[in-house]
Amino acid sequence: MGEMLGLRVGDVLDDRVRLRRQVTRVKGVKGAVLGPLKHRRKGDWRDIPLATNLSEAVGEHVARSGTGPDGALFQTITGTLVTTSNYSSAFRKVVKTLGYDWSPHDLRHWFATTALSNGLPLLDVSRWLGHKSIKETADTYGHLTPDSTGRAVKVMDVALTQHRADLVLTDVAQFSVFAGRRVGLRCADGMQQVAGPRISQESLRSTGGSRKRPWSPTTTWHPPKRSSPCSTAQ
Repeated sequence: MGEMLGLRVGDVLDDRVRLRRQVTRVKGVKGAVLGPLKHRRKGDWRDIPLATNLSEAVGEHVARSGTGPDGALFQTITGTLVTTSNYSSAFRKVVKTLGYDWSPHDLRHWFATTALSNGLPLLDVSRWLGHKSIKETADTYGHLTPDSTGRAVKVMDVALTQHRADLVLTDVAQFSVFAGRRVGLRCADGMQQVAGPRISQESLRSTGGSRKRPWSPTTTWHPPKRSSPCSTAQ
């Protein structure tokens, strides 16, 4: 609540509110003062989402009522900071006349429960709430997160299906290479092509004319000529 009471008009952005400070009390100091955010150092800030209708409402309020010193959105009649206790008391009186029994902190819980029950990430909600760690958020609101079992099944099904398809394509490619090495192609230029390497008759004679091992790592690669009509060797 103190973070809200410390808001200035410049902290309200298009789709978010940037929290930079909070109203707090310091021992030995009379009245409320502005201090850093809870669990944060001076100068740190954090953003929270701002619904479109709330952004419009803030704009209308500022146009109608203006702001306090330094653009403060909340101030007392005398222009001083509003304390959390004074705001809470005034808030309860207003909502009671409307037939509700809410506290300002209930709005914080409503935000968290609505966000999580609609599938927003726990980590994001934890940051928006300003919790010291995600464990605090999980311990308080973890039961509200939707069961992800169904989504996990779909994700794994897609991944495994793709994996099987990749394996099939790999097997086909490997078989094609193997088959190419087993099938000779007789070309019109008198060259013998096996798999990919083309071995000339001179190369065969220099190796004793042996065709048992038509290719070795030292064989020079000669790409097939596109103009040479080839047919499968019989």
